[in-house]
Amino acid sequence: MEKNNEINSGKSSFLKYWKIGVIAVAVLIIGAIGFGIYAYVSGSYVAKIGDEKISKKEFIFFLSQIKAEMLYKEGVSVGEEETFWQTKIGNEYPIDIAKRQALDFEKEIKIQLIKAKERGIKLEKSDYENIDAFIDTFIQQSGGTRTTAGQLSQALYGVTLGELERIYKDIVLASKYMNVRLQEISVTDEDIQSYYEKNPDKFKNDTEFREDAEEAVWARHILFKTIDENGEEYPAEKVEAIRKEAEEVLKRAKSGEDFVELVKEFSEDGSAPYGGDYVFGRGKMDKAFEEAAFSLQPGEISDLVKSQFGYHIIKVEEKIAKDQPVSLRIAKEYREYGPYFVKFSIYDDELNELKNQYQIEINQKVYDSIK
Repeated sequence: MEKNNEINSGKSSFLKYWKIGVIAVAVLIIGAIGFGIYAYVSGSYVAKIGDEKISKKEFIFFLSQIKAEMLYKEGVSVGEEETFWQTKIGNEYPIDIAKRQALDFEKEIKIQLIKAKERGIKLEKSDYENIDAFIDTFIQQSGGTRTTAGQLSQALYGVTLGELERIYKDIVLASKYMNVRLQEISVTDEDIQSYYEKNPDKFKNDTEFREDAEEAVWARHILFKTIDENGEEYPAEKVEAIRKEAEEVLKRAKSGEDFVELVKEFSEDGSAPYGGDYVFGRGKMDKAFEEAAFSLQPGEISDLVKSQFGYHIIKVEEKIAKDQPVSLRIAKEYREYGPYFVKFSIYDDELNELKNQYQIEINQKVYDSIK
């Protein structure tokens, strides 16, 4: 799903992807250049899962990423960090929450590495080529030489360039295990329905534009843009011509033509290939668009709605009450759910079961020393 869709006026948080799974997080981390899981064992260790150790250096490296995410999520301004870390959230200090999250996430990674090795999953030539490309990009962005890249890596992340390469290798190996398991899990419409009926709360999960199981609407739309690539409104004459075209399409929609087909033919929003639909709560979209969508009943089609982006024709499919899961229809049809969501949920259930099976041995003295 495109994050810069024309009607989106909200700001999504990286943290909501945290528990989706290892790869979703890894992609975010790699995309930021250098964020990752450092599995190289040296010096004292913080914990042990099976034969896999979490070194102190590794743990501090990854903990720093979680701390940065917490500061981002809470909107902590520069200079206010110390106050934040000294103020309890409930009955805990934020650093203790961050350490627990880091340890839990590291446990997930180590278990996936263990399972990958048990199944003989290895890095292949294409994996090493991708790793080399990643390191080359980092070198180029840091100044063009391995010396300057190594210095930047140490300064920013506390690891050498070689260690950074090992981080990426472990991410790729963990991802390969997960991808193998996902390919082995088959999901039909009947499986989606069965999983939905057994796990309704999972279908309250945050999506791109719905948070905390808030009241939401599932709506499709056709966008006729009246702005250029710089966000500037077209001349009045052109805007009027666009409005007339939108009026003609509106007539076709209200006469009963297939709305999805009209979306695919006319809409200029990034959601058009998917049928132009969004599940969203309040405060996530352009105000005019939001007000129109929430005012409609399921099955109704709006008149033309003018937003800062252009003219919209909106059709509401369903409404979702606060604290309720999405409907089975949404679970089957909406792009953020469907077969892949259920596959990933089944995999996540498996991973949680493995976490219960694998005991973590914490080196308490080292763990407690980290702040």
